[in-house]
Amino acid sequence: MDPAQILCQLCARKAEDDVPFYCCACAQNLLYESRIQIAGALLSKETAYRGAETAIKGNIGLQSTADRGVATKSDPRHAAPVEHQPTEYGAFTQRTNRSLSESSKLREELVNTKAEVTRKKATLARRKDALQSAQQELVRQEKAILEPLNDSVKQAEAKWNAVHVRTSDVRMFLCKEIASLYGLLARKRRRGGEGHDEYLLGQIPIIDLRDLNSGDPHQITASVGRTAHFVYLAAHYLSIRLPAEILLPSPSHPHASVLPPLSSYKEATLANCMQGAETQGATALQRVLYLDRPLSLLASDDQVSYSLFVDAVTLLAWDVAWLARAQGLEVGIGHWEEICAVGKTLWSLFGPSEEPHGNRAAYTVNFRTRPSESSRSHLLMSEADETSPESQPSKNPIRPGFFSHGSARTFLSASESLDGGAEFMRAWQFANPLRLVEKIKGALASERMGAEWELLEKEEWIDNAGT
Repeated sequence: MDPAQILCQLCARKAEDDVPFYCCACAQNLLYESRIQIAGALLSKETAYRGAETAIKGNIGLQSTADRGVATKSDPRHAAPVEHQPTEYGAFTQRTNRSLSESSKLREELVNTKAEVTRKKATLARRKDALQSAQQELVRQEKAILEPLNDSVKQAEAKWNAVHVRTSDVRMFLCKEIASLYGLLARKRRRGGEGHDEYLLGQIPIIDLRDLNSGDPHQITASVGRTAHFVYLAAHYLSIRLPAEILLPSPSHPHASVLPPLSSYKEATLANCMQGAETQGATALQRVLYLDRPLSLLASDDQVSYSLFVDAVTLLAWDVAWLARAQGLEVGIGHWEEICAVGKTLWSLFGPSEEPHGNRAAYTVNFRTRPSESSRSHLLMSEADETSPESQPSKNPIRPGFFSHGSARTFLSASESLDGGAEFMRAWQFANPLRLVEKIKGALASERMGAEWELLEKEEWIDNAGT
């Protein structure tokens, strides 16, 4: 085999004319045949020399040559290279051929692998193009399907908002009609040289809780009874359940009464109250709106009845303030005495108002369906006088009749995330009436203590005149 045609095991290259070898292994392979030829020539020369020497020396020389030849054969330094050279060359040739065949197989496998990779890349590219086309087609189909659906949703939502607006307007219209039928009026009255507003309901002055000590008991009873009936009807038309339940007069109960919030709207409590005033459960729970004597005299004669009556009128005033708060009026924000002015609160809520945005609470409602700005403007009254819309971008005054317990839209007891006003009502500082009851009782007691120091009975005047 020509050494120039043998592939090197290290660099896998063949020797060429211009570049016979690339590494030390190539050089060794290229010189191997020449070295064998040189070794063969040297052996031939040695054999010829020994033959000539034997011929000269004769038989002795021949014998000596024969003996020396035997010794040469037995000497591994001379005999081994000649005897084993063909065997080693054959093994080397076999190893070389085997390496060449393995390298050829590896090259074929590499070529096949590269072809497979190229084929798979082309397949993946085609699948990617198909996927992109499918996605684009899906987007187009989705848009074609959703656009009519979104339009129908917007139309239904606009109708829903319009119905809700009309419903809230009708609710307030009915309440104002009730106020007109009941004769809700406001007039100026002078007291002590100073004029103040007096509010009437059916020609009966609406009692102010700060005037309970000086008021006539029969007038107070008539006033709170008529006010309770009016507030009950107004809450009914507004579809609002008052926190402190109002019980109207019945055959067993000639006077209206109020239940505490924890006892309101319970069947057992209502059954006890309807059985009559003699029932122990009704006496313990009901706050009857009835006063048979002056409040100062009742406080000294019967502390229990006094406490129940003050609780009753306070809960009634708190119901009115709570109702106004649910309609967006700011009541009890500045001071608790604002809640005592029941007539002023009713007039601000149901009287003819010249300022449609006057003193209304600002609140943000998060709608589930996220109505558009045009539809939302119908639900919440926008402030047209604002010069900079960025000043309060997310708060608007609440429309009267907006929150109620009679509609899923803007349900009053639902959380803010469900279009409700529970969070709006919880933000009120008088959400719990106990604080208000204590303040009113304390104010009435302080007023009576001051009056006792200044008041002199008729007998005391006579005794002082005699002395």
